[in-house]
Amino acid sequence: ILFVNNIVMKSLGKPSWRLVIMGVTAILLVTSFSIAMRWGIVAVAIAFVIVIYVMAPAWLFGVHRLISLSPGRYLRQIGPPLVATGVMTAAVFAAKLAVAGIPLLWQVVLLVMVGMVTYAGVLWFGGGKPVAREAFELARLAVPRRAQRGSSS
Repeated sequence: ILFVNNIVMKSLGKPSWRLVIMGVTAILLVTSFSIAMRWGIVAVAIAFVIVIYVMAPAWLFGVHRLISLSPGRYLRQIGPPLVATGVMTAAVFAAKLAVAGIPLLWQVVLLVMVGMVTYAGVLWFGGGKPVAREAFELARLAVPRRAQRGSSS
């Protein structure tokens, strides 16, 4: 979500806003990482998430100032992917409990499949069909096409 806000600021001629927000974010990340690292990688990951959430309003405020995007419209735009992410997270956690006894490689494969199917299904049936169509198209483009048969050299 914040990636799009970054692009909006750059494209509308406010890279200085982006620089300030990213600078403050970097300072907060370095500080929080240096504090959290004594408790391990999970604490560092938690610190990262906290800093990103703390800085999110700055990105949202900047975008709102540039394009007058109302909070309601913004939430309607990101609502379906957020709901799909929440349902997918719950499904993956539930599936993780169910597959705890199998080898790790198969756990990862199954959990990724559960996540993909759940996310796409919730998005498709939950009102996010345009986003789902775009995701499917991007996935299709990411898969390399077979070499053209019979192409001349």
